[in-house]
Amino acid sequence: MSTFDDLSALVERVTAKDTPPLYRRHYGIDAHSGPLRITDWNSWQSLPFISKAILQNIPIEERIFIEWGDINSIHASSGTSGRPPHFSPWVRLDGYEYRTKFHTFTRPALCSMPIHHQHEKFLDQHSVSPKLIVFDPRRARTSVELARLAGVDSLFIFTGHLALIGPEAERLGIGADIRFIELAGESCSRSLYNYAKRIFPNAIVVSFYGATEVENPPITYPCRPLSDAEPLEVHHPREGYYIELINPDTRELLKIQPETEGEIVITADTTRPPKQAVSPLVRYRTGDMARVFQDTCPTHGTWSFTMPGRVEMDFIKIPGGILRAEEIERVLRNLGEGVSDMFELHFKEVEHEGAIKIGITLLLEAPNVVDFEKLAREIERCTRVGAAFTYAEGIERGMYLPIFCDAYKPIYRGKRKRMIRDSS
Repeated sequence: MSTFDDLSALVERVTAKDTPPLYRRHYGIDAHSGPLRITDWNSWQSLPFISKAILQNIPIEERIFIEWGDINSIHASSGTSGRPPHFSPWVRLDGYEYRTKFHTFTRPALCSMPIHHQHEKFLDQHSVSPKLIVFDPRRARTSVELARLAGVDSLFIFTGHLALIGPEAERLGIGADIRFIELAGESCSRSLYNYAKRIFPNAIVVSFYGATEVENPPITYPCRPLSDAEPLEVHHPREGYYIELINPDTRELLKIQPETEGEIVITADTTRPPKQAVSPLVRYRTGDMARVFQDTCPTHGTWSFTMPGRVEMDFIKIPGGILRAEEIERVLRNLGEGVSDMFELHFKEVEHEGAIKIGITLLLEAPNVVDFEKLAREIERCTRVGAAFTYAEGIERGMYLPIFCDAYKPIYRGKRKRMIRDSS
C-alpha cells in the first residue's frame, strides 16, 4: 500500500461515522461531520502521528474495527521501554512466505516468537508433522532436547534466546542439523552472528522486523541472509505497509535516499476482504530508527534499510553530539578478539566540580581483559560522538567524566537493553 489513493481510502474508512472513535477523536472530528477526506500529499503529511502512548490510553474496544469473534488472539508488548504493556488484537496468520526463499521447510521448527499458531500454520502449509516445538527460556535444556527428538532443523527465535539455545545444541551435538535461523526482537551483533555460525555452521541466518502493535508483524522481509561479508541486517518494506522516516525530534519528514536516518513511521492496514485489519495504524510512530541502505535494490526493486536501534534505548544525546550503541559496537569490534561487542552501557548526569557532566559505566563481555582502565581509555579515544569529535576530546574539554569499564556476562532478561539511563 503506497499510492495516495490507497492512503486516502484508508483515512476515509477509519474516520467514517460508524467506526470506533479512535481516529475521529484523534483528528478532532465532531459527531455531526462525515469522514475525513484528504486530497493531496500535504494533507496526508499534516495528519497527526499516533503512538503507543496514545493507544495505551484508549480502551481496546474503542480501537476494534471488526467483529470481536473474528479476532484470533490478543497480545501484550514486552514492556522493555519501562511503560505498561500495550494490548494488541490480531486476526491475520499469514505473512511469512518470504522464508521459502531461504529454506525448504519439511521438518519441524523450534520457536520462541509469538504467536505460535501463526508459525505452526506456516509450517502446516509445507506438510510438516509434528509442526512446532515451543521454546521455554526457563527450561532451555528440556526444550532443546525435545527439539532434537522432533528432528528440528529451523529456529524462529528472539535474538536473546540464541545464547540459551546454543550451549544446549552444542551439548547435544545437533548444531550442524540446523539449516535456518530467523532472529527477532533486536539486532544481531557481529559477535552473536559469529557465535551462531560457530554453533550452527550450516544455518542460513536472517533477521525479522515486527512489532506487537502491528497485527501482521512481518513489517519487512529480509533482502538477504546475514553473512561474514555482509553482516548488516537489510530490510525491505512488505506489501501492505507504507513506511515514512521522520526526524524524531522535529517530526520533519525525511527523504528516502541512501544514508538518511530517521524514526520509522508505519501505516498498516488490510482494507480488502476477507481479512480486514482489527485496528488499522495510520502514521504510527514505532520508536525504531532506520538508516536507508539503498533507494532501489537491484534484486527486489524497492528501497531498503538497516536498523541502528531504538530512539529511546540506543541513542544518547550528550553535549557535543550523540553517543550511539552501534558506535560502541564498532569500537569494541576493533579492539581485538579478547573483547566482544556485547555490552551494557549505563549513563547518568553527575555533578562534578561544580558542573553537570555525563558519567558512563560500560559493562563488557571481555573475559581475557585484565586492565579495564587501559581499555576504557582506548574506548574513549576511538569513540566518536560527532563527525570529528571523540569522547576523549569531550573529557579534555570538561564535558564528560572518564568512562568506567567492568566485566559483564549477558543474561537473557527479555529484549536486551544496550543503553540504560540510571536514575541515581
